[in-house]
Amino acid sequence: MGKVDLEPQVKELTSAIDELINQTQDIYGSIYQQLPEIEREIELTIQEMDILLEYFLPSNDKQIAESSDSEDMYKLSEVLSTISANLSQNRKKMIDEETIRQTIDSLLLNKEDAAKQINIDHLTDKLIEIKERVTDVELIAMNAMIYAANLENGGVGFGVVADNIKKVATELKSYYTEMQSSANKLYNWNLQFVENLEKLLECHQQLNIEQIDQFEEIISVIFESLTIINELLADLIENIKVAMEPIQELMISIQSQDLIEQNLEFINNGLNSIRELESEFIKEGKVDFQLFTVQFLDLAVDSLDIVKEELNSSLNELCTCLDKIRDDTNSLRQDGKLITDFLGGEQELNTYSSVEEIFKEINSFIEQFSVGLLRLEQEIEDISDFDHHFYKLVTEIEEWIISIKGRVDFLQKLKLLSKIELSRLETGNKSFGQEISQISAEIAAEVEDNEELVWELKESLEVDLEKFKDILNVNQENIGDMSGKISVCQEELGMVEQLISEAIWALRSSAERLFAEIDEITEELLAAQNLLHRLQEIEEQLLKLKNENEVQLIELTGIDAREQSLEKAKLRELLAEFEQKQISINSSKNDDFNDGEDAEEGLVLF
Repeated sequence: MGKVDLEPQVKELTSAIDELINQTQDIYGSIYQQLPEIEREIELTIQEMDILLEYFLPSNDKQIAESSDSEDMYKLSEVLSTISANLSQNRKKMIDEETIRQTIDSLLLNKEDAAKQINIDHLTDKLIEIKERVTDVELIAMNAMIYAANLENGGVGFGVVADNIKKVATELKSYYTEMQSSANKLYNWNLQFVENLEKLLECHQQLNIEQIDQFEEIISVIFESLTIINELLADLIENIKVAMEPIQELMISIQSQDLIEQNLEFINNGLNSIRELESEFIKEGKVDFQLFTVQFLDLAVDSLDIVKEELNSSLNELCTCLDKIRDDTNSLRQDGKLITDFLGGEQELNTYSSVEEIFKEINSFIEQFSVGLLRLEQEIEDISDFDHHFYKLVTEIEEWIISIKGRVDFLQKLKLLSKIELSRLETGNKSFGQEISQISAEIAAEVEDNEELVWELKESLEVDLEKFKDILNVNQENIGDMSGKISVCQEELGMVEQLISEAIWALRSSAERLFAEIDEITEELLAAQNLLHRLQEIEEQLLKLKNENEVQLIELTGIDAREQSLEKAKLRELLAEFEQKQISINSSKNDDFNDGEDAEEGLVLF
């Protein structure tokens, strides 16, 4: 066999090993750089989910609350609770229905309750009695006129009295008609006011009871939904944490790259030493150099076997961990998409989300409630000047009673004049004088009773109406206050909806980045499988070079390399150094991986 040309073969091998080292560094380095990214994405995804949890329901976890900066956050649950509390507080301050009922009862007192309390119906009844007395006065006036006419010249004086009685009767009738008109207006005011109160109660009932109870039901359903959402998100967080636990195993498996690289560098250093020594021992010590080459190549093949074993083991561990992560995350991808689509709507279909439906329902209620507040405010406004009309009409009736009393007083004077005239006449009709006296007394008594009744009615209703007016004023203030609070809550709801929407999109984005990072590592590992094929090729080249040198050594000495020993001290020392270096590299494997000590010295890349 001819001379083995070491130079080109060793050069080719060192070049191939250098390339292999670079590829190993690239692949493992890339994976190592991506693992912290994955951990950051995991942390970010969990933070986004924690933030989303905080937007829905407050967390008991202080760490989450701090990481979410929860003091500055608008929580949906808190905003809803605020609205509910405001409504409940407003309900306590709103119109006292019992007071309104009492006011209505005062105005619409039943006949059987007449002895207990005075109302407008009593006044109407009394006015009828006055009307009867006015009619009696008219009859007396007519009789007086007839009687005076029968007296002819002798009844001139009585005729004057009869004319005045007729004039009083006419005035009384006119005053009574005006008073009756005011009384009718008061009666109609009473009916209208009661009708307005009933509308007010109906509006109050609908707004302050039915709608608030409806909102309480909405709140109850929403909180149940939020609790379910919280449980889904919390479960997803825990599942992500569990799914990503093998990340630590990946970090440990990657440390095998250090052992792989050191063994490859060891082989390259030895091959380079062979190239450098060849010229020195080409003439003298050629056999020793040939033996040295064979013995080192034995070491190189052993180191390469270690590299193959470590690389294969490392890749298997990485693939196993990654397969587990991918299997777990595949279901998480579906769960995460399902949850984010449920909360934020499907991106592809642009559909409504549960969050949008929640806010849609709340905003719809707030709009209806605001309309109800405006209606209630309008109802209150419509009856706000009720007391003005009441006092105006009562005052008119009082004035007409005073006018009637004046005419009745004058009638009393005419009674005396009629007695004088009738006594002067020989044919004086004493019964006529008695009749005038009786009617005068009766109408005076009726007018007095009416005056007292009007005063008592005014005093009786005045207390209820003033109390009612105070309640209306307080309610107008409450409505204004409630409208302001509702407006603030609407703004906060809008901000919460926007923040939740942004959090959902951020969660989607961070989750997608997390899964993308995992997919990238998977692709890197697929590329790393080519390293095993390349190692096999390099091993074949080393074995070929070793065999060629063994054959040449036998040709030169006739003795097998295993039965020979190095004579040159330099080559013996150098081989011993390589042997010790190989032992040193591979004996530290367990310490590096199990204890993780001296990581900076043990890890070349990291």
